[in-house]
Amino acid sequence: MSDYLTTNWTVGDVDGQWMAIEFMDTDCPYCVRSAGEIGKDANYFMKQIQSHSSHPGVGPWDGPIVNFFASATQLDIQGHETSRSEIEAFRDKSGEESCAGQSCANRDGSPHNFIYIDDIDQDNMKEWKVPGTPAYFLIQPDGIVAWVSTENTQETIFEAIMRLTPEV
Repeated sequence: MSDYLTTNWTVGDVDGQWMAIEFMDTDCPYCVRSAGEIGKDANYFMKQIQSHSSHPGVGPWDGPIVNFFASATQLDIQGHETSRSEIEAFRDKSGEESCAGQSCANRDGSPHNFIYIDDIDQDNMKEWKVPGTPAYFLIQPDGIVAWVSTENTQETIFEAIMRLTPEV
């Protein structure tokens, strides 16, 4: 992710690219239910689509590119196991794998067009001190954490990006 950092970035600079990181588990019911919305957010803020179907009054995104990443983990829940093939099936919305008791192919939304990181061993989750899933982080182009969902429970990642990133 260091390739995405702009060390000389300053507040208000629209040229630097931001990062949104989702810590998720393919068997977390809320993660499965929110997968469609996160996919729409990613496509919109990565400028892959011109409009956001959940926010029809918002026009094309004029702000900086926000690169989305998912850190897919396995929570310590009895009888719960995940695998790389399950993570891929969740991301791609395909296969015979089960996500939260249903086929990963049937989760909400479209296939995700952003990077998934294998964190089955929870190394990233522990390093970032993430208490559970889902958890979202918005990172400024200079690498500073600008927003964390666990500290802003009344605001979505979409709302945080709209509020914190500069528009042209």
